[in-house]
Amino acid sequence: RAPAAERWGSARMETRRRRRGMVVPSLLAVALLASAATARATGDLAAFGDAGHDRYVHRRARALAQTCPSGSAYDATLAACAVSCDGGYVRDDTANTTIDASTVFGRCEPCAPGSARESGTANACVACPVGTSNSRSGQIACVPCSYQGGTKYADVTGAVTCQECPAGTAQRAGDETDAQGATLLSGLSLDQCVCQSGMYDPVANRTGAPCELCPKGADCAGDTHRPTSKALYYGCPAPYDDFFLRCHRMINNQSPCLGESKCMEGFEKQSCSRCTKGFYRFQRNCVKCPSDGAGSLVAAYMFLLVAFYIVKKLSTIVLPSMYIILTYIQCLSIVGNRQGWGTEKTKTFLKSTEIVNFPLDLFIPSCAAEMPFVHKAAFFTVTPIFYVLVDVVLVENFVKFAWPKMADGLAFLLVSLIQVKYAFGAEPGQAMSAEDQAAGARGRLRHELRSSRFLDGFAQAWYLASPVEAEEVLDKKFGAGKSLAKRTMLWAGKRASKSMKRRSYKNDDTGNPGDTPGVSDPENAPLTFAQKCTKHFFEDMRLMYVATTSALLKTLRCTPVGDRDLSKFWLSDAWFKRSVLSADPAQTCWEGEHAKLVPYFVLMLVLYGVGYPVATLLVLNNCKNPEKRKGWHPKVYGRLYRRFEPQYYWWEVVYLVRRLCLVSFRTLMNDRRAEVYVARTMQGWQALCFVVTLCAALLAQFYAHPFKLEHMDLLDATLLCCLFLVVWLSMAFEVALKDTKEVLVLEALVFVVVAVSVAVSAYALVLDTHHSYTKSGKKPPRWIVWVVFTCTPPPVLMGLGLASQSTAAQIEALAGEIDQEKKKLSSRGGDGDGATDADAEANRTSAAAGEATGEGGDDSVVRRRLAHRSTRRVLEMERKLDRLKRRAEDVDSDEDATPRNSA
Repeated sequence: RAPAAERWGSARMETRRRRRGMVVPSLLAVALLASAATARATGDLAAFGDAGHDRYVHRRARALAQTCPSGSAYDATLAACAVSCDGGYVRDDTANTTIDASTVFGRCEPCAPGSARESGTANACVACPVGTSNSRSGQIACVPCSYQGGTKYADVTGAVTCQECPAGTAQRAGDETDAQGATLLSGLSLDQCVCQSGMYDPVANRTGAPCELCPKGADCAGDTHRPTSKALYYGCPAPYDDFFLRCHRMINNQSPCLGESKCMEGFEKQSCSRCTKGFYRFQRNCVKCPSDGAGSLVAAYMFLLVAFYIVKKLSTIVLPSMYIILTYIQCLSIVGNRQGWGTEKTKTFLKSTEIVNFPLDLFIPSCAAEMPFVHKAAFFTVTPIFYVLVDVVLVENFVKFAWPKMADGLAFLLVSLIQVKYAFGAEPGQAMSAEDQAAGARGRLRHELRSSRFLDGFAQAWYLASPVEAEEVLDKKFGAGKSLAKRTMLWAGKRASKSMKRRSYKNDDTGNPGDTPGVSDPENAPLTFAQKCTKHFFEDMRLMYVATTSALLKTLRCTPVGDRDLSKFWLSDAWFKRSVLSADPAQTCWEGEHAKLVPYFVLMLVLYGVGYPVATLLVLNNCKNPEKRKGWHPKVYGRLYRRFEPQYYWWEVVYLVRRLCLVSFRTLMNDRRAEVYVARTMQGWQALCFVVTLCAALLAQFYAHPFKLEHMDLLDATLLCCLFLVVWLSMAFEVALKDTKEVLVLEALVFVVVAVSVAVSAYALVLDTHHSYTKSGKKPPRWIVWVVFTCTPPPVLMGLGLASQSTAAQIEALAGEIDQEKKKLSSRGGDGDGATDADAEANRTSAAAGEATGEGGDDSVVRRRLAHRSTRRVLEMERKLDRLKRRAEDVDSDEDATPRNSA
């Protein structure tokens, strides 16, 4: 038992606790009595009872709530303290929770994944609606699939995670509406998964299906839109509407394909490959036809015929280096227009060189709707034969018969304008009268007129002057200088005189055996029709070989449609399946007209592309035998081999093979598939083939030196080097960064290479002209001599074998100047022939004495000064003449010691 004091203290404390517990009920009782008294006074006793009860309950709940531990609340339904659950949690009434050592009713459990509960809502988890998901427990809300990257959807309720859309797809951006117009959020179903931007559905315009990357050469807007072509590309028709082909470029480096399968004005069909009606093709461009229609085209075609004939004559007869230059330009148009390089300026320039190839479009102009390429190629195969017939039937007869008559008529017309003409020589064996002898030149001229039977009074109407008098009249009329009008009249006088001579010999019964060759002479026998055709065919095909071979190869080069396999970018099996003609994508390969004409094209390719070089080789290989180079043979084939050394008469075949290789690589490696063009696989192989071909040509040229003239070897080697540099620069363009200084530097280097080739070509043509004058025994013009022998450095003259000619020309010019100075010195009273240093010193002394004494007057002093200067000039020129003569002897000995093409 506890002590009494402790027991008393405990009882006292218990009494105090009970008294405090009675305070609140006492106060409540007092308040209740006061309210009852008030209600009784007002007469509302029932209301007093109800209000009192509610107040009691409220105060009771508040009193209990104040006693519930933190994290719990009084639940009126349970009439007890229950645990309070936040958002994402629900109360489990089957269990209790201990809070601060007090047990409360219920326990908070988190909402399961796929459901959520917001704070303040009913005590239940709500499943995630369609289009949302919740992958974690205890969440207050579900996350919409559209907020999870835009590539997910949920088509069921209570989704734990949103499902991924198929590859390359995403949910539509923005809201959609259903059939009733109700707004639908994104991410609700698989059908809302559409292609992303830059992707497309290769099968059809589906939703909820995988999408692929946008094809090369196209733009893809995504969703259910089909791919549309970019500029420079054109789409194929269905079912290959997702396959795109590269369009060609015009001469200004622009493409007629504007994008979205639209063409520039004047272009139509697949890949804008044909000209519409009212436009004609010229150098890859469709040009609007003139107002007069076919008239201008016919005139242009006739001009082309004349230009082709002039170029052929210049390159085969007058200027042999012209053929090397034409070959260079043809090769430059092939290697320079390789795909995927260059700027607008370089492309414009290089594409303009294609006209030298005499392309197919130049020969088949039309203002009607453009015909298919296979039809134009079929017509083009007979163009060489047509040109041969034009040369044989029209051109030769015109030059042989019509042109002399026209030239004679023009000469007589010009002569009649000023009544001047050269005499045509005296008739031998006829005595002159005394009157004619006394009249001098006019009497001799009258004697010639009387003794010519063919005149019969006709020439008496002409005023015929002697050559001296004709020159005097022309000088009086046009001046003593060599003006164009004077030269024209001199030509007219000579032409008229020769015409009158021919007429006199023709009307003479005895004839002139020297001017009329015997028909029985085999060397001078005229060529037969077949020989003329053979001659012109070999000459014309040299210029048209590139165009003809290229046109035939293009008829067999097809681009596969629907095949994206880049490993077979050249000769693939798809060639013979679904493919289009690379030169004319509107034409399907191996079907219709193309299938019918393929055997013909193959035959023509064998005859022209391979047969012509083989025939040339057989003909020129026989020319090594001197017996073969007699009779008609040199007239027919001489222009093919005369400019080469005898052991290299067949070198013309090397030129043909070189161009055949380049044009084959350029044509066959021309795949219009956008994938191939973007990958640049074919461009690299094409450049490599060009480099190998040009290296082989350079090595062959350096080894052989096949031309007879040194400057032609130099020209060929220089132009081959220029081609080689152009190919290397084109390869550098492919790795250079666009819109940088690198591109500008490469562009400048291209034009520098072209400028060098132009300068060397012009110099070679001047040397050709000088050689033609020298060969014909005529004196070349002064400007040609100045260019050849003054502007050319001596080492170059030595290399060209012209050093001796240069020295001889300088010696001749210097000797003429010395003679003129001596004549001037003699006319002034000096001794020009025996001028020495002592004489010069004497003249100088006498001149000084005259000046000192003043004797002889001013005129004598001036004459002495002029004589002194002339004497000194003559002495200097004579010393220079001696040096030139010694140099000429040294050059001659060097050239004799190292003959041309020695063993």
